[in-house]
Amino acid sequence: MSLSDYYTRQIPEYYPTMYQDGFTPTQIMVALRKKMYKELLAPKDKQPNEVKITSEVTIK
Repeated sequence: MSLSDYYTRQIPEYYPTMYQDGFTPTQIMVALRKKMYKELLAPKDKQPNEVKITSEVTIK
């Protein structure tokens, strides 16, 4: 466990009404970063979206 993890262990994962529960802006930012990092490391099961573009050129 790193020092950063030790100091932020009491902060829950981010939710939109954290400010109403008395968390400071710094704690809210840390919670949001934790959530974003977790989403980044989560495996992606979805296939990448495919875009098919067709164009037609007519000459007069």
